[in-house]
Amino acid sequence: MFARRNTNNIIFTLFFVAIAIFIVPTCHARQGKDDKPQSNLDQEYTIGTGDILEISVWKEEDLSKTYAVRIDGRISVPLLGDIAVKGKTISGLTQHLEEKFKSVVTAPTVSIILIESRSRRYYVIGQVLNSGEYQMDQPITALQALAKCGGFGQWAKKDEIKIVRRYGNSQKIIRFNYEALAEKGDLSQDQLLQPGDTIIIP
Repeated sequence: MFARRNTNNIIFTLFFVAIAIFIVPTCHARQGKDDKPQSNLDQEYTIGTGDILEISVWKEEDLSKTYAVRIDGRISVPLLGDIAVKGKTISGLTQHLEEKFKSVVTAPTVSIILIESRSRRYYVIGQVLNSGEYQMDQPITALQALAKCGGFGQWAKKDEIKIVRRYGNSQKIIRFNYEALAEKGDLSQDQLLQPGDTIIIP
């Protein structure tokens, strides 16, 4: 019996890996057929709490610093004070700061580099081999997220998986029936995750 369970776990893990490999290019295709260079994608990144930004002002070393976005969504910039950055794109914040700096710097040229993304994370808890907090470096589905966790634990209820998604002070529960996907090929069960999502495997 024990050997059979081990065999089943290996099969499930191999299935996770295979389906994740299949879905990755499909997921990117859904996001857009025309792939942009990485630098352009960074410019469209939406800034969130905890992100680390390197802001440089050309020929103004005293104004060029590295910032961590505070919990209130702001950073403190020399000569400008507190600036709200949460929710802005990198390109949008660049333009915003250039306008702000015009009052203190002649023809300011601002460049911003995303040093570390700390706001785009998801969480997996319950009956998986490696639960915890994971970085969302690219679009990822629930199935791919489970594959990153190494597969299910021995007693996982694969037809009762939940994705908890928060909207301000409220939350939404999304059902994910892995068995319907694995046994019937029902890909509609899979979901693109959003930052802050929590996957619960009972």
